[in-house]
Amino acid sequence: MKHIQIYKLWPFGIAAIIAFAFLFVGGGNKASNGATYALVVPSFVGVANAAPANAATEIIEDEAGMSAYFEATTPVTIDSVRPVYQTIELETSEYILGSVALAGYPEDHAPHVYVHVDGWFLAYYSNGDPVAKIIDWNAYTASGDTIISTKLENVLAIVAGSAGVGIPGITHYDFRFPNATNMMLIAERSQGAGNDYFTVNIPTSFGVSERSWSIHLPGSSAGSISLNGTTLYSGGGDHVFGTLSASQMPPATTHTIVIGNDANDVGGISLVYTE
Repeated sequence: MKHIQIYKLWPFGIAAIIAFAFLFVGGGNKASNGATYALVVPSFVGVANAAPANAATEIIEDEAGMSAYFEATTPVTIDSVRPVYQTIELETSEYILGSVALAGYPEDHAPHVYVHVDGWFLAYYSNGDPVAKIIDWNAYTASGDTIISTKLENVLAIVAGSAGVGIPGITHYDFRFPNATNMMLIAERSQGAGNDYFTVNIPTSFGVSERSWSIHLPGSSAGSISLNGTTLYSGGGDHVFGTLSASQMPPATTHTIVIGNDANDVGGISLVYTE
């Protein structure tokens, strides 16, 4: 059994990725893993009132949900990044907006990516996608279940590599919830016994904007994820995700999330909240 208590975060910087504290006990099973990300509005979009809008940033503000972005230390060229785009929605001499595929994921997991010649890179999923969709389960399993990362971070690495620029640090932001300050991602692997789980207790002082879940069922694997004894999903489907209501996961209550059944299955939840 793994118990996860969400604690107030100390200010380690707006773009810091902070591992959250958790306790666990269990008969040799791997511990749950998690990461907490600070959410900060990008200065180059209109919602920050710091830069003039263009057609691409207007689309982003209208359709984006969770996003990840960074500013390169040098300008970039559109020609250098164009080859990695799967589709192109808008392109001018100053910016490009389209989708970039991620290896090992279906087409509908290709994030939208915006690049401006000034050096701004931003990737996002649409505002209709649960935040838990961003968990990169392929990267998580490749790390030996030790590192949680997001598909948005990893697609930015692809585009930055194409542009030949380094990534000084990536920041996340949810366009749907401008007041949200943090995102937490929690992951667990099934060990095949159908009883691998963790618990979460949300402080009443936190305002939760979204709760969502995700599960990765590789190959022909069939598995499930449940919350407090209620099945959220059971079956196959490789990468599956969905949202949770406030009534399903209220604060000041210990919630139990179970991942099963095959030993290859991994899953978890995401929380977007304001301290």
